[in-house]
Amino acid sequence: METELSERANVTSKWKSEILFLLSMCIPSFFQNVISSINGPLYPPEADSKGLSPATYSLVLSFFRFMMLVGTPILAVYMEKIGLRRGFVLGVFLNGFSPVLFGLLDWVDSYSAFLILSFIFRGMEGFGAVMHLCSMYMMTIVLFQGRVALAFVRTIMPG
Repeated sequence: METELSERANVTSKWKSEILFLLSMCIPSFFQNVISSINGPLYPPEADSKGLSPATYSLVLSFFRFMMLVGTPILAVYMEKIGLRRGFVLGVFLNGFSPVLFGLLDWVDSYSAFLILSFIFRGMEGFGAVMHLCSMYMMTIVLFQGRVALAFVRTIMPG
């Protein structure tokens, strides 16, 4: 009887820690998506006022996804050296700090400095996002060994 209660408490404790882990992964991912998509309606008017053409600021906005594409294989090689926790924290930091810098671009008056800094800050944001996502996926695989698909379904479709 006592071992059954101990086993049940252990399962409940493990279930709670898994739910907390999933929540702690979903919240930064949600805000990462909000932050990366808010630049779409806000950046073009500012870029127009600095003299950038629509094709140029479209390249700046798409540079985020390009950096994610380039950064994924790089992080696949170096994530073991960086560490999952450090990669997650650094990714969330870069992903949160670079949009703040991107928002300060309205104080830059020079066309070339505005364009270069736009690419740098947008690239930092993309690399931070891929670092955050890679470490999150790897931590999920480690925690939910044998049940990874269930964990991703719970993350995508809560309820």
